[in-house]
Formats: sequence, structure tokens, C-alpha cells
Amino acid sequence: MNEQNKKSKIEGTQQTIKFFEKLLRASADGILITDATHNIMVVNETFCNFFRRQRHEIIETNIFSLLEQLYSEWPARWTEMVNRVHSETSCCNVEFKLITQMREMRCFSVNASVLEQVANEDAGVIISIWREVTEFKKTAEELKTLNRYLEQRVATRTAALITKNVELQSEIAARKQVEEKVEHVALHDTLTALPNRVLFGDRLCLALAQVRRTKKMAAVICLNLDRFKIVNETLGHNQGDLLLQGVAGRLKGCVREDDTIARLGGDEFAIVLSGLTHVNHVHTVANKILIAMKQPYIINEHELYVKTSMGISLYPNDGDSAEILLKNADIAMHHTREQGGNNYTFYVSAMYNKSFAAMILERDIHRALERKEFVVYYQPQIDTNTGLIIGMEALVRWQHPHRGLISPVEFLPFAEDTRMIISIDEMVLHTVCMQNKAWLDKGFSPLYAAVNLSAHTFQQNNLIELVTSVLKETGMPPHLLELEITEGAAMQNLEATIYNLTKLRELGIQIALDDFGTGFSSLFYLKKFPINKLKISQHFVRDLTTDQNDKMIVGAVIALAHSLKFGVIAEGVETNEQLDFLKQQHCTDIQGYLFHKPLSMAMFEELLSKNYPLHRLT
Repeated sequence: MNEQNKKSKIEGTQQTIKFFEKLLRASADGILITDATHNIMVVNETFCNFFRRQRHEIIETNIFSLLEQLYSEWPARWTEMVNRVHSETSCCNVEFKLITQMREMRCFSVNASVLEQVANEDAGVIISIWREVTEFKKTAEELKTLNRYLEQRVATRTAALITKNVELQSEIAARKQVEEKVEHVALHDTLTALPNRVLFGDRLCLALAQVRRTKKMAAVICLNLDRFKIVNETLGHNQGDLLLQGVAGRLKGCVREDDTIARLGGDEFAIVLSGLTHVNHVHTVANKILIAMKQPYIINEHELYVKTSMGISLYPNDGDSAEILLKNADIAMHHTREQGGNNYTFYVSAMYNKSFAAMILERDIHRALERKEFVVYYQPQIDTNTGLIIGMEALVRWQHPHRGLISPVEFLPFAEDTRMIISIDEMVLHTVCMQNKAWLDKGFSPLYAAVNLSAHTFQQNNLIELVTSVLKETGMPPHLLELEITEGAAMQNLEATIYNLTKLRELGIQIALDDFGTGFSSLFYLKKFPINKLKISQHFVRDLTTDQNDKMIVGAVIALAHSLKFGVIAEGVETNEQLDFLKQQHCTDIQGYLFHKPLSMAMFEELLSKNYPLHRLT
């Protein structure tokens, strides 16, 4: 190429540059054009603003010198870019980061390409487009930092979620265990781990549904331990609980694995036998239970013997529902107990009539208490020396609205068995104290009022509170109240007996041991009991004039009472011969039909108003 053409070409290039200069002035990107020696030929305002320089400060300045003022690494990066631009056909992109004199970090993205190759020189004119990406980079870094933070948070939350999920699963498992335990407790007896009454009912219904489909038999056995109460009262409830656990274990060994054994409460158990083809299987199981129970139980070095009473009902003969079968088995069990226990009895319809009568009686007693049909009669107690009335024994009677006056023989034993006697005793105690105080207020001579307490009432935990409350409410002087307890009641729980008797004596109340001689109390405990009086049973008084043994017993009891400085009273005195013997033996007090039968409140008050010695003692 000659000099003329070269010059023309250069001029054309300059014209092109001027065109691009005009074209790119308005660009938002920085425009830089350098020649082959890296001197700046063209810049736009945007580029100048990037570096805070005027155009005249930059034009014809070497790019390396300019960049060295700003960032020492730039010359090397620019050289790298130039080399790439000349070696590649496409444009080259490089990102630069600089720190300004003001210690600002700025980032640029530069796209460069060769604008023109001049003659045979190795280097040509380079045009570069500068775009500041500082904010973008900052945003990207912030975004990157945020992403790292979010990733960390996600990782943390994920780990926490995993931990929480593990905890939740553990909590669910624990809750399930608790629910299973609660369900087990709700359906099982806590002492023996046997099914309770609720679960037994469900099992019985399932067994009946099965035998209905298979046309087979089922049996319900109700089982009660004979005289179990004695174990509790003698050795304590802890020993009784151990015995019940032992009984449960033996019962399990007498039945099949598919049969159900349940503890219904206290010492009462029930068994369901299903899928039976013959009643002989029931006999076999019942006999196995009797044999198992005969073996002694060793409870904390105590050798205990327990007998059982069983009642059995059969499906379908004795009922077609769980309720009826269980009821009939219970009726049969009570029949066994009435016959002496230690045996089993199959239900028969005649038992229902007796049980129904008992149910009616129980209902009527409840109603009698609510309607105040029970009344108190009073039998005079006589001083043998003066012939004067010194006291009275309170005796309960039932004034039935339809049957009239009912003897206590007809309802008291049943009331004892059902523990309704406690309510009756409380009623009598309150009535007697209130009435005796009323007689005192009318001016009658002070009289002892003897009130019988059943074993159930005497063993109540609130006995002292009850008596104290009644005395306070009625205003009855404590020393005029005499509580009678039988030997049997006194011997049931010796520790509780001594405690209650001591507390009653501290209140000033008199204590009489009723029916003395008919029980099994030892003289040792008689000495320890804080009592005031012995009461000779009418069983000994009735035949004392004809039976030498009775005569000796009565005489001995009177002598024993005097030696222990106890008062003594004989009940059931009906003849003058009995009276004469008792006076000879220095029996201080007596009562019986020889003087008066039990009298109503009005009749007894009329008798008191006469206030004279009874003629039979004068």
C-alpha cells in the first residue's frame, strides 16, 4: 500500500471515529477508543464521569498511565484484554474492579474489540464499551450473602424441623404410651391387672355373640372370698391386697387362655367361659378353683387359708344377655354364701324370687329412712336396790305405712348385710339424744340412754366426729349417753376399737359391752377396753333357773364385773325366779318383760311422770 492510499485510509478512519464520537455521546455506557500505542483517542462523557476526569485530561493520555493512577493491577489486565482482542475474532469481555483514591470500590464490565487493523502493525485501534456494574455487584454480593444466610437459615430450620419432628414423633409415641396406659387403667384393675367390670362386660358380650353364631354354651361364674374381711381387719389392707393378687394368679391357672377373669371390686371376681359343648366343663373349672383355693397362701410369713363361694349361670338357659347372666350368677353366689360357702351353686329360678324380695326390702328401707318411718322405742332399765328407773335402752322399730309396726328381726339383719344399718344407727342416736334432752328440760330425773351401735357403725372412721356432732347439736349431757357394742364388733379391729373407746370415754360417754359371754373376747382385752358396764345376754338369763351352766356363767360374769369395778346389767328378765337369783348375785341393774316391754316415746314419758318404784322390786 502506497503512502497516498494509507493517508486516505487514515482519514477515512478518522471520519469514522468522528461519526462514532457523535453517535456515542448520548450512550449511558462509557466509550473508550485507543490507538495502537494505547493512547486514548476518543472518550464520551460517561467514561469521563466514571473516573471523575475532564475530557481534555484524558485525551491522548496513555490508558496504562491512567489506570495505574487508579488501580495497579489494571495494566496487566488491560494487556491481557488487548492480547485476547487481537487473537479472537469476536469481542472480548473483561470485568475490572478498582479502588478509587477515595477508597471506593467500583466494578466495570468492559467489552472490547479491534476497530481497525492499521497496515501491517501488530496492534490496531481498540474500541471498548464500559458499563459500571458496582451496584449490580453489590446487589449480587448482597444477594449471595442473603442466599448464604437463607441457606444457613434453611439448614438451621431444617435441622430444627428434623429435631422437632424427632421430638414430635417421640412425643406422639409417649402420648400413645400414655393413652394406652390410660386405656389399660380404665379397663383393668390396678391391683391384680385383671379386666375390670367395664372390660368384663365387653368380653361377655363378645363371648355371647360368638356362641350365638356357633350354637354353643357359655357360663358366667361369680366368685367371692369367704371371710376375706377378717384378713383386712386383722393383718391390714396391704396384706389383703397381696392375698387378692395371689388369688388372681391361681384363678388364671384354672381356666383356658381364651377365657376371661375379672375383678369386679373388693374380693369379688367373675369368669366367662365360652364355646362350651357340655356343662361338665363348668363343673371341672369350678372344682379346680375350689382345689386351688384350699392351698395355703404365704403372705409375709403368714399362712392364710381362703375359701370361696361361687355362683354360676349358663347361656342360654339362665339368660340371653350379659346383664341377666351376671345378675343370676351373683344371685347364685349369694345363695352359696348363705349355705355356708366354700362351694359353687348353679342358678335356678327360685333363687330370683328370694333375691327380688331382698331388693324390695332394700328399696323399702331406703324409703323408710327418707320418710322417717323408723321410730325409737324405749325399754326401762331398773336399779335392783331401789326399784327406780335409772335408764332406758333405745330400740328401733319400723312403722310401715301398710304393714304397721315391723319387728327389728325382719329388717335389722338385712340392714347389717347391706350396711344400711349405719344410717339407721345415726338416726337412732340423734333421736335418742334429742328426746332425752327434751325430758331433762321438762324436769324429769336424769336417765342413762343406751344406744346400740352395729359393728359397721362402730368401725366407721368418723364415729367420734359423728357422736361429738350429735351431742353438740342436741345439747345432751355426754355422761347420760351409753353406747352399747357387742363383743364381735369390739374384736374385729382391736386397734381401732381401743382408739374409739378411749376417745368416747374422753368425751364422758359411758360404754357397755353387750351380749357379754356370747363372743370370743379374752380377759386380756377386756382389761384393756375402757368400758363401764357388762351386759349379760338374755341367752344366759332365759334358762338360768333351770340350767346349772347358765347359772354359773351368770354368777361368774357378775362377779367378774364387780372385781373389775364395772357396772353390770342383765337383760331379758321375765320371771320373779330370775329376778331373785340376780338380786342374790348382786346384779345392780336389770331390764326385761317382767317390768315393761319396749314403750313408745309417749308411753315411756307417761311412765316417767308417775315417778315411783316399780312394785315388782319392792
